[in-house]
Amino acid sequence: MPSLGQLHAATRLRVDPGTLVKRPSARHTLEPFNARTITSRPALLAELARVRRRGGARANPELELGFVAVGAAVLDQRSRPIAAIGIGGLALRLSPARLAALGPRVKGATAHVSAALDYRGGA
Repeated sequence: MPSLGQLHAATRLRVDPGTLVKRPSARHTLEPFNARTITSRPALLAELARVRRRGGARANPELELGFVAVGAAVLDQRSRPIAAIGIGGLALRLSPARLAALGPRVKGATAHVSAALDYRGGA
């Protein structure tokens, strides 16, 4: 799942994160894009919990081999995600250290935009 998709899922599922993946069905299978794609429901729930704890998401060639990204959600006054800001690019150019350094900057940008939309923190 790309970082912005993880973000959306994680921020929308604050009350009951299991609702996304509780009931398996043929139309809700987790199809892989490549060998790094998360395809098990327990692994997806664990990743969404990490995204919520970090306040941001990372993509490590889960969607497209060689593509990495970081992202964070823009929240409105009711703490609802209404947009996201992300940075992505080729893994050759965005090393793990560079992505780690960009993560807080992306989160800072979303905090700035969220504050402009009257987000004041909290649930």
